[in-house]
Amino acid sequence: MENEDLKIDESHDWNQPLPKEQWAIVCPVEGKLTLKKIPVPEPKSGEVLIKCYAAPINPSDLGFMKGYYSAHKLFKIDYPSVPGWEGAGIVVAYGGYNPIGRALLGKRVAFTRNVTPNNEMHTGGCFE
Repeated sequence: MENEDLKIDESHDWNQPLPKEQWAIVCPVEGKLTLKKIPVPEPKSGEVLIKCYAAPINPSDLGFMKGYYSAHKLFKIDYPSVPGWEGAGIVVAYGGYNPIGRALLGKRVAFTRNVTPNNEMHTGGCFE
C-alpha cells in the first residue's frame, strides 16, 4: 500500500556544486549531543555520497550516545562523532574511478554505518 502523501524530492541540479556544510546532531564527547554545522564529506575512491532522507533513532543509537559500546570495548569510536547506524537516501556523488558508484548516481539506496575489521566506527558519507 503506497502513501500518496509521502513525497521525496528526487530532483537534483547536477550542474550545481554540493554544499560545503550541513547541519548534524553530533556527539562531541561520550554522552553529550549538540546540533552544529559540519563539513559535507567528499567520497573517496570506492565510496559514494548519499543525500539522506530518512535515518531512524533506535536502541543501538542510544547505547552509542551513552558510551556503552566504548565502555564494553565493542567498537572504537572517535569523538566527535555523528550517531546513526542506518538510513536511506539518494546517491549524489562518487569518488575516484568507481563504475558502481557512477551506476548508482541518482538512485535510491539504503545504507549502514561503516565499521572496519578492527571494530572502528567511522562517520559515513551522507549529507542533510
